Amino acid sequence: MKRSNGRDMKISKSHFDNDGEIDCTLRYKEGNKYGRVSIRKSKEVENFYEAYVFWFATKTEELLHRGTLASIVEFTNARFGLNDVVEEVNI
Repeated sequence: MKRSNGRDMKISKSHFDNDGEIDCTLRYKEGNKYGRVSIRKSKEVENFYEAYVFWFATKTEELLHRGTLASIVEFTNARFGLNDVVEEVNI
């Protein structure tokens, strides 16, 4: 899911059904490398999520942070100046 117009998002676990991802920023720069930072559900640790960067030039991924959805959103908010919130959905 791409962020529209840079707006803050309400992120829920359902965003990650069927291998869904949320893009945090498409303009991440580290040194002379550029990439896209996204959040996805971890395939290695159950009930955990990951913030990772996809480097455009090398087409490789680098894990930035792994944890609960709340901790990932807190991490990306702090690192990228976002104000996203985790939306709890009771079914």
